[in-house]
Amino acid sequence: MVQNHLELAGQSYLEHFKDSIGYCGTALKASWYFFCHAFFPNTFTSSGSSTINKLQEEIESKMERINSRDLPIYEPITTIDV
Repeated sequence: MVQNHLELAGQSYLEHFKDSIGYCGTALKASWYFFCHAFFPNTFTSSGSSTINKLQEEIESKMERINSRDLPIYEPITTIDV
């Protein structure tokens, strides 16, 4: 038996959509910091990295919640495929 991604994540389509759009917004924010920093090195000296680190922590926390459920047919999720 194979579960689809939404079942595995334990989310409705709308919940998953909100999370994904949020991750996208955070990544775009970090990209903007990196872009500006490329042209003006004294600006956003750690903003891009700290934004990415916070995003990683948020996703890892979500993965821990998913992996804590009893899902015997799956190996623990350790990475996110794009």
